[in-house]
Amino acid sequence: MFCILRNVDIGRQQHINQQLGLKLLNLLTYLSEKFKKAQQSRTARFSNAVLELELIFRKVDVSGVVTPKDAFKATCKTLKIYTHLPELYYLIVGITLMIFSAQIFVVPGVDYGQSRPLVFAISSVVGVLVPMVLAFVTLPPHLLFKANIWALTFLNVTLSALLFSWLQPFIASAFFSEGVADFIWLLWPVFVFYFFAEFYMLMRINATINFSKYLERHASCGIEMFIPADKLGPLMALSAQDHYVEIITQMGSHLERMTIKKAIGLVPECAGLQIHRSHWVAYSAILDLEKTGERYAVLLRNGAKLPVGKSKVQELQSYLENR
Repeated sequence: MFCILRNVDIGRQQHINQQLGLKLLNLLTYLSEKFKKAQQSRTARFSNAVLELELIFRKVDVSGVVTPKDAFKATCKTLKIYTHLPELYYLIVGITLMIFSAQIFVVPGVDYGQSRPLVFAISSVVGVLVPMVLAFVTLPPHLLFKANIWALTFLNVTLSALLFSWLQPFIASAFFSEGVADFIWLLWPVFVFYFFAEFYMLMRINATINFSKYLERHASCGIEMFIPADKLGPLMALSAQDHYVEIITQMGSHLERMTIKKAIGLVPECAGLQIHRSHWVAYSAILDLEKTGERYAVLLRNGAKLPVGKSKVQELQSYLENR
């Protein structure tokens, strides 16, 4: 009887464990799907912000006139691009933890009590908002006067460090009567924090938000002038899509209203091969040639497959044999 009851308990426990495991798996799957959707949404918003900024650049380039309103709109779109970069949040969290562990905002030997996390949270929010607010002062000259964006970023770093180091003691004084870090104590570490954070972010999106880079890109007569900055990279393929051409690079794809003939004409002849009446591929993007029945397809390095016309098979095979 005891053995029977024991086996029942074991079976019941195994059933419970299986149910818990199933629930955990479902939860992980749910969270994974949510994260994937959030990433797709962030990527879409980032691309939209880039296109909106380039529309402003295009308007200024065509008209040859820059108004303060254009500069203001460009600043708003630039900040929008920054906020959709995942690296921004990684930097905020990482450097915030570093500053907290290094106790930069506190004076050694002082007991701050339970209010310390709240003060630090408020300070962190203010620290993020300060350079974004100052951007409305430092960024407009880039479009208005063609000022160097690296120099303007350094100006933003300096002003942000000065302003935050001045504001932080007032924030702390509202909660503490002693142990408030003063302006001189804060200035240097805050400057270093802003310097590395802002210049790293600028290196990530310089080609996107830099008006000079936009002009360089669109001064050429190649296919690059039609590719948004966030999709700009080594060209892989061109594919006709009704009245549009899908321009595929290593950074993504972009639809542009033109014919496949015009698109191929914008690419150097030595760069690739038209493998089909609707498709062109760059030599550097070709991984292999596959055959399924009587049909051929070229396999690209990004995993995509494009059909190959029968008249182009021999030429493509010859390239693959001799490369």
